[in-house]
Amino acid sequence: MSKRAFPFNSCAPLQLKTHVENKHVNNDEASMQKIYAKTQSILKAGAKAQSEKASAEENNVPSTNICENCKKTSKSVQLARCSFCDKTVCVYCFNVCYKCEQNFCPLCSVISYDDRVEKSYCLSCIGS
Repeated sequence: MSKRAFPFNSCAPLQLKTHVENKHVNNDEASMQKIYAKTQSILKAGAKAQSEKASAEENNVPSTNICENCKKTSKSVQLARCSFCDKTVCVYCFNVCYKCEQNFCPLCSVISYDDRVEKSYCLSCIGS
């Protein structure tokens, strides 16, 4: 049995599926100005938040009262920065290194149970 003959002309146009979105159809000047204004406001808000965060970090003051370890928010609890990774941790979460006596978060410190009293060591002092 032979193949069936091609029923269409050899010059028939190709049929392609085209996805048309709303943003392609409504491409007038007023909607573009609205989109441009919204984009500008989002960019300005992000730049303002970034500059506030940078100025707070310059003063070494945490920008928010949230502990990055336990995720608790409190205005009465004092926060400190980890000396290794600069995370903001509350006084209940940070450990003081037994050798260098600096503050470290639980991820950057190791607690040793070798003696009767547990001792905390930072990642830099644990090897030495």
